[in-house]
Amino acid sequence: MNVKFTQITIQQGQGITQALKKYAQNRGFAFSGGSISKQEWAKTIKVLDQIQAERINANKDSIFGNNYEVQAGQKIEFSESEIKRLQDAMGLLPSNNTHTTNSNWKQPENGHGSDNSHVTNNTVKPNKTSKPTNKTTKPTNHTTTTVPTSKPVSTKQLVKSLHDDIYAKTKWGLPTTGKNIGKHISQINKNNVDEVCRQYKQQNGESLMVAVMSERGLPPEERTKYMKHISNARLAAAKSQGIYVDDLAKDFNKEIDYQMKKFGLANATFLNSFEKKLNDRIEAKYTRDTKITRPNGKIDKSFGQGNTGDCWLLSSIKAVAQTPKGRQLLNNCLRVDAAGNTYVTLKGANKTYKITPQELNGATNFSTGDGDVRAIEIAMDRYFKEKRGVHLRNDLNGNRAHVAFKLLTGKGGRNFFSDTYGRIPQAWFSDSQINNFNKPNHIAVVSKHNGKSLTFSSPANGKKVTLHTNHAYTVKGSDKNNVYIINPWDTSKTIAVPRKTFKEFFNNIDELDL
Repeated sequence: MNVKFTQITIQQGQGITQALKKYAQNRGFAFSGGSISKQEWAKTIKVLDQIQAERINANKDSIFGNNYEVQAGQKIEFSESEIKRLQDAMGLLPSNNTHTTNSNWKQPENGHGSDNSHVTNNTVKPNKTSKPTNKTTKPTNHTTTTVPTSKPVSTKQLVKSLHDDIYAKTKWGLPTTGKNIGKHISQINKNNVDEVCRQYKQQNGESLMVAVMSERGLPPEERTKYMKHISNARLAAAKSQGIYVDDLAKDFNKEIDYQMKKFGLANATFLNSFEKKLNDRIEAKYTRDTKITRPNGKIDKSFGQGNTGDCWLLSSIKAVAQTPKGRQLLNNCLRVDAAGNTYVTLKGANKTYKITPQELNGATNFSTGDGDVRAIEIAMDRYFKEKRGVHLRNDLNGNRAHVAFKLLTGKGGRNFFSDTYGRIPQAWFSDSQINNFNKPNHIAVVSKHNGKSLTFSSPANGKKVTLHTNHAYTVKGSDKNNVYIINPWDTSKTIAVPRKTFKEFFNNIDELDL
C-alpha cells in the first residue's frame, strides 16, 4: 500500500502543538469553535501520546523527547491516518481558501506533503504579468515551489547503514568501507546523534567515532571530517540542553587536528575520554534537575529512600541487585526506549508498566539516585493500587521483603526464614545462619519489629551508629566478627555490626537462595 506522508518542520520557539496549529492555519483550515478549546488541546495531546506509544512499540522514530521536547529545524512525518486523528482532535474544518480539495494536510504538488511554507531559497518569484485567479484547486505562480524531500531515515536504519559501511567487505572478502558512509554520517544531527551513538555502541561494542577513526581505507582528512561532524552534533545536542561544552569542543578539535596530522589516526583512548566527559556532564545536569540518574535499564548506581515508607522494597531491590543472578533478573525486567520511557516488568505478577519521563521526574516522594529504582517504585505502587489492598496494603508504606522478592524475581511469596533454615521469625540467630549470608546468590533483608532503637560504636571507625526499629536493612555479608548491612537511606554505605549486636537487635528476616 502506498502510504502518503505529511511533514511538519518545527520552527524556532515552537512546541509540537504550536507547530500543528501553525501548519493547519497555513493550509487554510478553520477551527470548529473559532479557536482551539482547552478540551480540544487535551484531546490533541492524548492523540500525540497515543501515536508516540504506537511508534515506540513498532520500533519507529518517536515524535518528541522528554516533556514533549522538540528541536528547531526538526522534521516530523505523520501518516495520513495520524493526521486525520490529529485533525479530528483539534476540531479542524476545511475552509473556502484551503489549498487543496482533500481534507488532509498535504499539498498535491509535493507527494510527501512537506511543510515548506517557510522555505525561501527555492521560491519562484511571482510573474508580474500573470493575473490573480480565484481557483483554489490548482497552484498558481503566487505559490512557492518546493523540492520534494525523501522520508527521513529512522535511527534504527541509520545505525544499521553505518554498521554496514564500516564492516563492509569486497567481493573477495577483504575489509573495505561502504561508498555511502559520507551520506549516512551527514544524516546524523543534534536531534538523533545521542541515540545513534548509544545504539551503535550497544550493538557493536565500540563507539561510532572510534569505528570511523579505524577505517584506514579512508583518507585521514575524510576521517577527521566525519569525526568532527559526529562530535559537533553531540556538542550541539548538549548545548541545546544548557550544558557548557565550549572547552570540550576547543580541546577536541585541537587534539584531533594534531593527532591526525602527525599520526594519520586519532587515539581511541582520547576519543573515549572525550565521550565520557561529555556523557558525565549530560548525566550530571539530568541528576541535578531530577535528583535521579537517567534510567538505563540496569540497577547499577546507589540510591536513597525518599519520603515514602518503602524501606522494605528498597532493601529488597538492593539485596537482589548485589548478587550476580539477582542483578541479571532485575536487568531483564527493565527496558528504556529511545523516547526515555522506562518499562518495568514485575515478574511475579506477570505485568509490565510504562513509566514516562514526566512521571519519573515528578515522583519526588520516591527514592533519589538510580532512576531505574524509582521506576520500579512507581510500577510497584501502581500494582498495589490496582489490586486495592493486595498483601495487606494498597500503597508502598510498610510491607515485608518477601512480598518484594516474589514480585521482582518470581520467587518467594512467604517468609523463607522458617522454610529454608528450619527456624521461626522473631527468634535468635545462630552463627551458621549468619555464615549463610555469604552464599553467592543468597538474598536477605532484616528488621526489628517493635522495641527500642540501638546505638553502638562502629567496629570500623568507632563512630556512633544507630539501628532503628521497624526499619528494613539489606544484608550484604558477614565475617567471623561482624555482619555487614546496608541502610536504604543511603545504599552507597555499608554498616559493620558486631555479630553479638546483630543477634541481640534484629528479630525478623526474609531470605532465600535465588
